[in-house]
Amino acid sequence: MDDVWNYRILRHRDPLPKYLLLKKNKDHREKYYPNDYIEWFAIHEVFYNKKGKIYGITKDPITVTTETFNKSEFNRILSWMRKAVNAPVIDYNTSKEIKNEVNISCIGINKERCGKSKVVKNVYKRNKK
Repeated sequence: MDDVWNYRILRHRDPLPKYLLLKKNKDHREKYYPNDYIEWFAIHEVFYNKKGKIYGITKDPITVTTETFNKSEFNRILSWMRKAVNAPVIDYNTSKEIKNEVNISCIGINKERCGKSKVVKNVYKRNKK
C-alpha cells in the first residue's frame, strides 16, 4: 500500500540558548521569551495510516526542490504547501493537533477577518519508485 501523506505546519519548541539564560539577559528573555523556549513553525510531510492517524513526520522541515527547473512542478508543490495553512497546526514533539491554541492563518491578520481553521481534506499519495 502507498503511504498517504500531506504537508502540515508543525510547531517547534526549542530550549533557549545558553546566552539567553545568563542573568544579564534577563530583561530581554522575559520580554521576548516568557515561556523559556523558542517557538517556531515549519512545513513538514506528515504520514497517516489507514485510519487517518499520524504515524510519521519528517525530521527536518521541507524545502521545495526539483531535479530540473519546471515552473508548473514548483507551483504544484507550493499549492500543496499552501493547503497546510488552513489545517490545524501539529506539535512537533507530540504529533498531536494543537486545538484552539494556534491558527497560523490568523497571524498578523485582523481577528474579525480571520475564520476558523479548516482541516485539509485531501491527502496525497506518495508515488513509490
